[in-house]
Amino acid sequence: FEEITEPVTYEIRGTVAEGDGAHTWDAASFAGFYYDIDDNVASEELEITVVGRSVAEDAVVYYTDIQEVGFAYEGWDGETFDKMGFLAEEYVPVIGEPALLSKLILDDDEKYTMRVGQTLDLGEGFALTPKQIDVDGEKVWLELTKDGEFLDDDVFSTVNNVDNSSWDYEADIEDEDDVVVMRVHVNEVFQGQVDSLAIIEGIWLMDDEAMEIESEDTFGDLEVTDTSMGDVGPGLKLENVDNSFTLGADDTIDLTDSMKIKVADSDDLRFYPFVEVTVGEGVVEEPVEEVEEPVEEVEEPVDENVTEPVDENVTEPVDEVEEPVEEEEEPVPGFEAVFAIAGLLAVAYFVRRN
Repeated sequence: FEEITEPVTYEIRGTVAEGDGAHTWDAASFAGFYYDIDDNVASEELEITVVGRSVAEDAVVYYTDIQEVGFAYEGWDGETFDKMGFLAEEYVPVIGEPALLSKLILDDDEKYTMRVGQTLDLGEGFALTPKQIDVDGEKVWLELTKDGEFLDDDVFSTVNNVDNSSWDYEADIEDEDDVVVMRVHVNEVFQGQVDSLAIIEGIWLMDDEAMEIESEDTFGDLEVTDTSMGDVGPGLKLENVDNSFTLGADDTIDLTDSMKIKVADSDDLRFYPFVEVTVGEGVVEEPVEEVEEPVEEVEEPVDENVTEPVDENVTEPVDEVEEPVEEEEEPVPGFEAVFAIAGLLAVAYFVRRN
């Protein structure tokens, strides 16, 4: 197998037919036709009768039959559903009616571990979301939407796994009521302190809109000639009514919108049927406008223990401030003489006393 990372269109072809005569392709000789390898079930067949290089009216016949197959999830072993290939795509005949076909979207047994609030894309706009898990970790509340619009929800227990934890969502399709459109099996739920998880294993989904086919409906150059019987059982039959054509060298002939015939660029007649399939949807990157967000000025805390380096070569301006000058008091003249006279009188006093 090949891992697809980008959208790629492949040509899926059948075996090469040579010369005129009747040529037949089925799932074993044309990989574009539906085939279930697990159950070894196929349903489509194409027959082209060529005379020279000409294909006359009613010389192209396409058959498809309803087949009963099992679900991919092993927990549903023993249960089956109707399936039918139609023009190299897989469909479900609604209530077993080959003329009322709903596209099969999903049938897998992959295990999906989902957090509460996380959405699982099922395809064709359908999505599944676990909304809540109970505190005991035994029940989960699931919600189904399509194109963002609510369809249904329910609460399921995992105590008795298959019986109580499989959700069959029913819808009305055309004139048929309560048709099972989706089946989901909840394997386990977990309620933790950090995450609440639901483990889903087993999903089956078909479209809730059906294609109603009637006699004389046309698909490219093929017209529906029988809406009840295919080749060996209930099914459909299409023919190139009123449409003859020639297999010219290097021609590509459209039988239907999806199924074509490629003719070799040669004098010898060689041709094969093919379909083109695009794998991978890819992601479209939308331009993002750059928006300048306003920047808030935040005052950073100052660490008082950090001494910022001082550039010694930078002289900061110094404001010259005139400091007040204290005026010295000059001594008063005459006081020195007074002290001298007082001293002499004191000496004379002591001399006379002695």
